[in-house]
Amino acid sequence: MEIVRLHLARLGKFNDVPVHGFVIKHPRAGAILVDTGVGWPIELLKEWKVVNRHAAEALAEHELSPADVKIVINSHLHFDHCGQNAIFKHAPFYIQRSELERARKHEKTTSEWFDFAGARFELLDGDAQIAEGVRVVATPGHTIGHQSVFVDTPDGAAVMIPQLVARPA
Repeated sequence: MEIVRLHLARLGKFNDVPVHGFVIKHPRAGAILVDTGVGWPIELLKEWKVVNRHAAEALAEHELSPADVKIVINSHLHFDHCGQNAIFKHAPFYIQRSELERARKHEKTTSEWFDFAGARFELLDGDAQIAEGVRVVATPGHTIGHQSVFVDTPDGAAVMIPQLVARPA
């Protein structure tokens, strides 16, 4: 399995901190996308000084298109991790149940970026295998429902911890 990093945005408010997504090129399940970046209109987030990039453009750098993505795993539902979910409305979204509940209560400004009509959620209650060799592990801290992704590779486990920030949810 190959894992590629996507450069999806920069947040100018924090010295141009990058926003990344990851694609796991799974031999049987197809492309699995971890996080979708910031959505539009970014005027909703002007104080963050976002320099945004379309996920389709980032995927194209790796000879992929949004249609190639078969599964989306959202690490959590903050604006910079789920903003372009609607581009992948054909795919199921794997998310911790507690995270979706939290986001529906507290993410009012950008809720349509993840909770759009027709969104198909695969709700998880803790650790779960998503595809052979790909699993999510509940890693609460940044949010109550944050999850990290582990991928078995010939060199050992690759771990994607999209928001490594320890603080009360």
